[in-house]
Amino acid sequence: MRNTLGYRATIGILVPARNTTVQPESEDMRPLGVTNHVARLGFKGMSRAPLSSDFKVNQYSQDYHSAIDLVRLAEPDLILLGYSHDSFIGGVRGGEALQAKLTAYAGRPVVVPSLAYRAAVRALDLKRVAILTPYVSDDDPLVRAFFEELGCVVVRIRALEFKTAHDIAQMPEAVIRDGLTAVDGRDVDAILQVGTNLPTARIAAEAEFWLRKPVLACNTVDYWHALRTAGVNDRSPAFGTLFSSH
Repeated sequence: MRNTLGYRATIGILVPARNTTVQPESEDMRPLGVTNHVARLGFKGMSRAPLSSDFKVNQYSQDYHSAIDLVRLAEPDLILLGYSHDSFIGGVRGGEALQAKLTAYAGRPVVVPSLAYRAAVRALDLKRVAILTPYVSDDDPLVRAFFEELGCVVVRIRALEFKTAHDIAQMPEAVIRDGLTAVDGRDVDAILQVGTNLPTARIAAEAEFWLRKPVLACNTVDYWHALRTAGVNDRSPAFGTLFSSH
C-alpha cells in the first residue's frame, strides 16, 4: 500500500548537519502526492570554525550508513544525497562509484548531485557553461574537471569563498545575484550553481528572466532528478527551464 500523503512517491533526503537550505528548498519544490523525509549527516562536536581542507573532503562520508539507516525506516522509494562536494571527487566514475555504493547499502535507488547534473546537462544539451560555487577557489579544478568530462566547455568559474558552512546558508541574496551576473556572458549558454547549502533555487529561476538563459541551482537539479527517477514528471515554471521543459 502507498502512503496516504506520499501516494505518488516518498523521497528520503540525506542532509549535512550544518545545512539549512536543502530541506526548505526541497519542500518548496515538492508536488502534491510526494513526501520528503530528512535524515542528518554529521557527528557530535561539529563546530562553526572554518573547515580545514583535509577535514572538508569526505567530512560526512563516515555517517552515510547511519543516516541511511534512519531514513530507511520511513521506507522511501529512493534517497537523495543533499551534499554535492564529495560527489564530484573522481569525476564521473567517482560519482558513479559513490552512487552505486550508497544504493547497494540502502537497498533502493540513491541519487547523488553530480550525476543529477549529468542528467540536466544531457537534457538541455549544454555546451558552454559558467559555474558559481560557494566553495573556496582551491575546489575550482574539482568542479571544472567534472563538467569538462561531461563535454562542457567551462568558460568561467567563480568561488564565493565561504568561511564556514553556516556562512553559505546566510549568504545575502544580493551576493548570489551578483555572482550569477559576474559569471554570465554571451559566450555561455547556461549558468550552473553547485553547493547544496547556497539558497539559490528561487533566485536562479528569477535570474533566467533577466539573463535569458538556463540558470540551474544545485538543489533544483537534485530534486528534479529525484522526482524523475521516482517516475514523477510534473513540470513547474516556478523553478526554471529544467523543471518546466523536461
